[in-house]
Amino acid sequence: MNALNKLGKGIDWMTGAYCYLGMIVAFVMGLFLAFESIASKFGFSTVWIMWGCIQIMAILPFATTAYAMRQYQHVRVSFFEGLMPPRTAVYSQIFAWTVFFMFSIICTFYLFWFTWDTFKAGESAGQINVPMWPFLFSAAFGMLLLVFQTARSTLLLRLKFTPDLAGHKTFFGSPVFILGLYIAAIVLTVWYFTINPVIGVFLMLIAFLFTGIPVAAAIGGLTIVALFTFGGFPMLNSIGMNLYKTMEEFTWFAFPLFVIGGFMMQRGTAAGLFKVMNAWIGWIPGGVAVAVIWTGVLLGAMLGSVFATMALLIILGLGELDKAGYPRSITLPMLGSASILGYLIPPSITFVVLGGLTDNSIGALFMAGIGPGLTVATIFSIFMLFYGFTHPKLARYHSTWKEKFTTIPPNLVALSIPILIIGTISTGFLTPTEAAAVAMVYIWVVNLVRREMKFSIADFKWIFNEGANVIGFMSFIIIGALLSKLALMHYHVGDAIVSLVDAGGVSVHTLMLIVTFILFCTGCIGESLPIIIVMIPTIFPVLYSMGIHPWWICVYIVLMGAIGGLTPPVGGTVFVISGMTNTPVNQLFRWIVPWVLLFFVVIIILYIFQDLVTYIPIAMGFSQPPGFGG
Repeated sequence: MNALNKLGKGIDWMTGAYCYLGMIVAFVMGLFLAFESIASKFGFSTVWIMWGCIQIMAILPFATTAYAMRQYQHVRVSFFEGLMPPRTAVYSQIFAWTVFFMFSIICTFYLFWFTWDTFKAGESAGQINVPMWPFLFSAAFGMLLLVFQTARSTLLLRLKFTPDLAGHKTFFGSPVFILGLYIAAIVLTVWYFTINPVIGVFLMLIAFLFTGIPVAAAIGGLTIVALFTFGGFPMLNSIGMNLYKTMEEFTWFAFPLFVIGGFMMQRGTAAGLFKVMNAWIGWIPGGVAVAVIWTGVLLGAMLGSVFATMALLIILGLGELDKAGYPRSITLPMLGSASILGYLIPPSITFVVLGGLTDNSIGALFMAGIGPGLTVATIFSIFMLFYGFTHPKLARYHSTWKEKFTTIPPNLVALSIPILIIGTISTGFLTPTEAAAVAMVYIWVVNLVRREMKFSIADFKWIFNEGANVIGFMSFIIIGALLSKLALMHYHVGDAIVSLVDAGGVSVHTLMLIVTFILFCTGCIGESLPIIIVMIPTIFPVLYSMGIHPWWICVYIVLMGAIGGLTPPVGGTVFVISGMTNTPVNQLFRWIVPWVLLFFVVIIILYIFQDLVTYIPIAMGFSQPPGFGG
């Protein structure tokens, strides 16, 4: 047992060390990129900095994914396990992680295979005349660590089998029945896929997700089945190359840079924003609540993360709302809903992901999110303004003009970050990736100067830990989604769905209702962002073919994903609020209903007035996608 414990600690240490190494290199490349982004305007530029950013982006998912596994961050649909006897639920978890382990082994094998082929061929790494195989080996080694970490984490689940763990009372709740049901569902849907790929792909994905298999392995498993069915083992040889190549693009590097910058913001730069908004808005009916909502707009424009925005909103605003007399039945769902603005207001990490998945300009999507984000904030503000009028006993925050203006200078640095990001992208001065690098460096330097962050291992460790958890699980899902797009191209699944819709004579309005219902249901049983990524390869081409603007589709999918984060039984946003405020989840789900309805009101408004999405990016000079703006 001691030997196994030492082996486990060794795996943890290696996983952590490799993760930190990857995050350090990403941070350093961000520093170089920020320097070159400005220096290039004065005639200085290099080839190797952009090339280095591309290579670290290809490697970083593999450097961090094992660390995310160490923290059990790889998301999965575990809703049904809450309905099982506790002992059966543990068996269900072991089954899910065992499948993930097998998927990791397959990916590791083909990635090492591709590394070996590249080594034998003596291939060089593009513009820089250096061998390619060390970079591929770095990615393959990260996958190998994931195999070890998954095996260790799966074995640790055995510790849950304590004597007092309740077992099943009927055969239908037994592990034999549940696991047998899982295996039967997977086998039958895989078999049906070989007969009818168009319908089979959906059934197979549903079976993979509902059996609790982590989302990344569910999408990746679909890819493996599709490739093998199409061309046998020779087709599987392409897995290694595509695993590495899918995120080997400069655009994707904005993703980790915004994540790192967002966590740096939490060290204190954003803390004064609520004081500014409350001083200027707090005097109106419902003003303190409205100030919290518009603080969410500013935080969304700086953090790019829903959970980071939510955490700060709760820390900054909940106490003031309590003092003003607002009941928590209204404030807690409002805080959760306002944090969703982090999905819409640039620099939204979600739009970085969607831009890469749909081949849309990330800068255009950033601009497209401004109108909807402001619309959401306005609708929420009107709701709270009405609430303030009907509850006149709620305290308001009164301040003199001098107090209003004195709140601005201390927070100019934080207020300038959205201007820095949006301004440089919209004017074309910087690309989204360059803007992410410059913003990260700017936040870091400001934090050091203001002593809100130290140049210490402890501070960097916290930032890299939190960042790796997000990057590790999310990028692995993105890789799976991109791989599934490549695999399903052989079966023309998207084209077949479009033909089916055309043949059925379905109107655009009816299609939107059907898609909204599907997304709402899937959002109820899974984490919102993974569900968005899973559904993109099928929903996006169908809506695009029906003449709906791609920018609007992306905003719509983000809003539907946001609703999924608020709805039972899996609403991740609600569970975070519950954990931070010690409020029962069932109460929060009841309180959240009006706010979910407000989101649907926003979607209807955006559907009727689509210029709210498209006007700003067009006005900023972004080229429209093919088929629009001609």
